[in-house]
Amino acid sequence: MRIVITSTHQRVDGPDGVNYFIFGLADELVGRGHDVSVVTALECDVEKVREMFRLRHTVPIISLTEHTKPGVQRERLKVWAGRGRRQVRALRPDLVIINGTLPLRLSDNDATVLHDCCDWHLGQQPLVSRSLHRWARALGRFLGYHLSRHLICTCGEISEVVGREVPFTARKCKVIPIGTRMQEVVAVSERERLLVHIGTASHKNPLPTLRAFAKMETPDVRLAFMGGPSAELEAAVSKLAPEIRSRVTLTDFLPRSEFLSLLQRARVVSIPSDYPVAVCSPSALESLAVGTPVVCSESISQDVVPEGVCGFRVKLTNYETEAARHLDDLFGDDVLWQTMSRHAQRHSARFSFDEVSSCYERLLPGMVAKEEGPAVATVGGS
Repeated sequence: MRIVITSTHQRVDGPDGVNYFIFGLADELVGRGHDVSVVTALECDVEKVREMFRLRHTVPIISLTEHTKPGVQRERLKVWAGRGRRQVRALRPDLVIINGTLPLRLSDNDATVLHDCCDWHLGQQPLVSRSLHRWARALGRFLGYHLSRHLICTCGEISEVVGREVPFTARKCKVIPIGTRMQEVVAVSERERLLVHIGTASHKNPLPTLRAFAKMETPDVRLAFMGGPSAELEAAVSKLAPEIRSRVTLTDFLPRSEFLSLLQRARVVSIPSDYPVAVCSPSALESLAVGTPVVCSESISQDVVPEGVCGFRVKLTNYETEAARHLDDLFGDDVLWQTMSRHAQRHSARFSFDEVSSCYERLLPGMVAKEEGPAVATVGGS
């Protein structure tokens, strides 16, 4: 069947969790025999996408404009209401998967995917004023939720908030997580004494990881930050004691193969992200898929990291102290690490793109649904 996956607000050729979901899902659906196209509002480097996301199949990418950066909201909305809607309908899709919220209908079978609770992503600038901007966002959400046939929340926490704040969505709301690809798991004896932090943007919150690392009692651990280092992070690293500073490295985003190799070599991944509502974190899922335990903040959904099973969830207000303790345990206790690593791989299999694709296939008209599938639930389900 014909499926269109849209990115409403950002370039799809960047190292972003939503982009990873878009192309991982598209690749899996093509492999299942579906005709899948990705439609994006902005210009896209197709070769960069293929290299970054290691696509196994050809996925057509249609750019609606030649712009390279998001513009103001009304410009983005104008593109989608005009050229975007015409382009999507010309493809005659059986299902349109919309990442972000659009206050318009693209097809008779739209599925709007909410990756977080700040979802009206039509640009960064207010229309006229901050007050009007807030009203516009609220109206955009209401229309988008109302017009979309399916409302997909990527974790239970988002589903609960949406169901509470927008009660009319309850009957159309489902929980389907973002997916991950299962990878080879490296034994503890072959792992490096390495702690990894992915991303250095403000919401990725790298400083708590650095402070927790500095408080660790295990002396031989190294810390690697992946993502363009910010001035704030560089300044914080420079203030560390020389012995600690010498074990910290800052790198840019890595090619896909090197990134996976880094996760497979690491002993633990730290994710103290800061979101108003917990999210289904691709960084956490990819770590678990290679059997690497995670220490994270409560901004990472408990659906992804059940406490004490394949990692630990820590309050941000006490992250550096509590995370340091858990990190010392995971670096110092091979039995604990091996137990969590086994649980990580077993748990992450529930989030494989094979499982997630099956959930989206159930939204297609006339498709026979599997009777069981832990990734799908109604609001309030688990």
